[in-house]
Amino acid sequence: MAATYDRIAPKYDAMRFLWHEIIGREPFDYLRNLLKQHVSEGASVLDAGAGTGESIKALLQVARPASIIGVDISEKMLDIARKKITNDRVQFQQADITHLPFPDRSFDVVMSSWAIETLQNPRAAVQEFVRVIKDDGYVIYVFSSLPPGLWRFLAFAIQKFLGKTFDWHFLDKKERPYHSCEHSRLTTFANGLVTVIVLRKCCDVTDEIAACKLPEGWKKRKLNSNSVTQNLQNEQKILCRGL
Repeated sequence: MAATYDRIAPKYDAMRFLWHEIIGREPFDYLRNLLKQHVSEGASVLDAGAGTGESIKALLQVARPASIIGVDISEKMLDIARKKITNDRVQFQQADITHLPFPDRSFDVVMSSWAIETLQNPRAAVQEFVRVIKDDGYVIYVFSSLPPGLWRFLAFAIQKFLGKTFDWHFLDKKERPYHSCEHSRLTTFANGLVTVIVLRKCCDVTDEIAACKLPEGWKKRKLNSNSVTQNLQNEQKILCRGL
């Protein structure tokens, strides 16, 4: 895959612009809003599959993170990103997003846009994203998804036209990495051709409907919250007796 994107790097932004104008504008605007909401001042952010740096440019327009690392398998794509973005807070590094070279709990936010559908195992990449976020962190990713109904035929036509050039395909429901729980969110755009997902540390994308694996910090906060609630209830009972 690195060879594919090294080869198309010089013309990638032009093709990306077309995709953005035809299909990607609304989901990309939604991604910007999510980043504005979840990237706090001083945060550490990883862009997994950074490509030519367009998502990082968008992030810098809406938030003030302390540091951003953009990783991609293609060194030539990263060369273009380095020319575009010279901000001291931003670093670029060649890496495989299915085997991220970072310790557990390294980042406040991991973002990824239109990258996991280029992989043979997109679920492995998202597992890595969840691994490297902190206990209170967020994973936010956008990908091309196979829509239901007649729109599926349009997806197959687009895939036939672009799939070989980009080494890419629409992810069907069985392939998509997701965990459905009260802390996650899935939103579709362009009649299902694009999906945006938000995950938290508790999410396990190996089983979409598995119970949440709550981080220890969350468990402690829940216990403290329950304790406070119980104390308030006890105080109310005492006041009621006094009356």
